[in-house]
Amino acid sequence: STASSGINAEYGDGMLIQQCTESQGKVFYLKMKGDYLRYLAEIKKEDGSAEMGAAAEVYQEAWEFSQAELEPTHPIHLGLALNYSVYFFEIMDDKEKACQLAKAAFNDAISMLDSLKDF
Repeated sequence: STASSGINAEYGDGMLIQQCTESQGKVFYLKMKGDYLRYLAEIKKEDGSAEMGAAAEVYQEAWEFSQAELEPTHPIHLGLALNYSVYFFEIMDDKEKACQLAKAAFNDAISMLDSLKDF
């Protein structure tokens, strides 16, 4: 979208996200960008603000990539699930979607609990 294109240039995607070669790094930077845009959307509190839409796009991209590349128990994946659910709860006022996302991430992680390595 046009709004997210301007935001992408403004927040330096070329330096961080596009050059990141590790899956966890890419998810981390996308999460961080989504978080920043969510904070801006909270401040503006306007329905349909550019930051609101851009945050949704970035969180969705991060979530899809994280589900494909990271284990459900990975701390960055779990942090993304938490923050993306906060986006739905606080910004979109979609409490049901927020709870569904958080619960699904929790259940996926719990199902892998027995296979975790002890450190």
